[in-house]
Amino acid sequence: MLDHGSIQSVNKKGFATPYPSELTDELNGLESLFPLTVDGELVGDHYFIFDVRTVRGECIEGNAYAHRLLEMDSIAEILVANGAAHVSVVKTAYTRDEKQAFFDQMVAEGREGVVAKKVSGKYEPGQKTKGGTQFKFKFIKDVTCIVLSQHKTKSSISLGLLDAQGAMVGVGNCTIPQNVAMPSPGDRVDISYLYAYEGGSLYQPVYRTVRNDEVDRDECVLDRLQYKDKGTNAAEAA
Repeated sequence: MLDHGSIQSVNKKGFATPYPSELTDELNGLESLFPLTVDGELVGDHYFIFDVRTVRGECIEGNAYAHRLLEMDSIAEILVANGAAHVSVVKTAYTRDEKQAFFDQMVAEGREGVVAKKVSGKYEPGQKTKGGTQFKFKFIKDVTCIVLSQHKTKSSISLGLLDAQGAMVGVGNCTIPQNVAMPSPGDRVDISYLYAYEGGSLYQPVYRTVRNDEVDRDECVLDRLQYKDKGTNAAEAA
């Protein structure tokens, strides 16, 4: 939420969260659109904007996505003109050929995935696995796990998830990059992976970030895993 002299960052649960200082000047460069509320994701020190909710104090959540796209184009133009290096608007493909080329590019670059949105759709907060006005297609799976322990000699952690009875089930280990703070036992951490083995571990897990402020312990469940040679997770198949 951006306004003159005030920038507030909140997560999906409505809690205030810190943001890198590098974003302040670039976000303040959008002052001609204040009060402004955008939706996006912080990846490292870069903030990606993928929707807009309020422009110049007017709520546009009920407007079609096609209209909100025009406002995002305005945001993108200002950011580019100001030479912003830490804030950007995600790319949108419109025609069939553009969509296919963009999809292929994202796969080739090893990106996380793409999101398809209905141009007539209203803004919908939160994540929806079925229905709604948008569909997220992920090339790489991700899941929030609970840290069980730290390895005594290696830069790695053991991970666990809760089964249907609330019992903890180990799902393998994950290496922590040398320049990243080691998560503590009990932390909830985002892990990306290619697939999971039924009754086994995550395959090629990659550590992303700690999610204690956004994900509760009881949300870290086995049902969220996607297994090898299965296109849906256990919760969706039920």
